[in-house]
Amino acid sequence: GTLPSTASVVQGLGIAASNGAHVELFGTVSIGNRHAALAAAHLGTQLVARGVVTADTVADSSSSFIGTGLNVILGAQALLTGARLSRGQLAGLFCSGAGTRVGLSDCVIDATQAQKAGDYEIGFGVFAVEGCQIELQAVRLSGHVAAAIDAVGVGTRVRAIGTTADATLAEPTAGRGGYGILVSAGAQATIVGSRLWGNHTVGAAVNGSGSELSLVGTTIADTQPEPASQTVGAGAMALAGAAGLHLAACRLVHNHAVGIGFDHAGGSVRHCAIVDTLAAQYARLDRKGRDTGTKVQLADAVLVTDAPPVVIARSFARIFYRNAINIG
Repeated sequence: GTLPSTASVVQGLGIAASNGAHVELFGTVSIGNRHAALAAAHLGTQLVARGVVTADTVADSSSSFIGTGLNVILGAQALLTGARLSRGQLAGLFCSGAGTRVGLSDCVIDATQAQKAGDYEIGFGVFAVEGCQIELQAVRLSGHVAAAIDAVGVGTRVRAIGTTADATLAEPTAGRGGYGILVSAGAQATIVGSRLWGNHTVGAAVNGSGSELSLVGTTIADTQPEPASQTVGAGAMALAGAAGLHLAACRLVHNHAVGIGFDHAGGSVRHCAIVDTLAAQYARLDRKGRDTGTKVQLADAVLVTDAPPVVIARSFARIFYRNAINIG
């Protein structure tokens, strides 16, 4: 049931914990709410849930509220096990604020519906901002819009172990994005033993000063070109002055234009296999990651362009259209 509005509760919350409360849920179903099916707010608040299901959280079109499955903010903590967060709006999981921590294990977040946000429509699986910390273990993120995981801002940390992100769709208004994971504006993320497949534009991307993304023992496969421009479809990319993209013991298969790319950003590739990269157009970018309008046909295992030092060690590339390593 949706809670009514009070002085401290926003209208449309299914189940809410706040002001230092400790709430435990077992086998709970929260469906058809607005703003959030589950919510936790304020330092000292703890929400623990096992076997819960949320679905069809739909934001009120007349308000600025989002429609998440789980909303954790202002230093609260949440731990979910065996949960499914389905068909929310804007984000399946939204996490915000320094000191805010969320842990998910053996969960599914799927089919987040796009919601208007500025000039775009987005429906992230996980949306982490403003210094929060998230850990995902054995989580599947499927069928989202713009990005399965979007980590933004200095201090924001995401760690995913044994996680799958697949079938992310491009943003419908401009036909852009569709990332498996996007790390930007100083956020940091580590992906271990995971699988990113069938996404769009870039399977794993890190963008902007201070941002860093590390992938270990992870497979990135079948990334499709961006629908609007029919460009890229890269496995992994570091862009626009990112602090670094680091891959170790990863496998990149059947991506488009670029297996791994460093465009105005550095990083490392160690003990990786980059195979069967397919031909596609690649848009040349400037130092801020903006399209310069120049496009080239590529199918390179590794692309390094206008980048600081990049280390490539003990890695293997097979069946590339033009270059195993393209330094420009």
